[in-house]
Amino acid sequence: MTIKKHILNYLKYLENSDIFVFYTSDIQNLSERSKKVFGRRLGSPSTYERTFRQLRQDGKLKVLKGRNKSKRESGWFIREVIND
Repeated sequence: MTIKKHILNYLKYLENSDIFVFYTSDIQNLSERSKKVFGRRLGSPSTYERTFRQLRQDGKLKVLKGRNKSKRESGWFIREVIND
């Protein structure tokens, strides 16, 4: 499992559950979750955040920036998850 695939699977799960809003911290928390699910950490929270940013830039993920939860944490609305 890669970080990219982990993020896309998580967002696809949210989308299929009719949950279309998530926060940056949810993406960062996947790092800790990977330890429980895969038995090892796939990457640091900042690596997950960088990968999330790269997915948006590459067009693999279409989201709209929503209201900020705080100065450092943005809210996001899922528009489309393109899972290869």
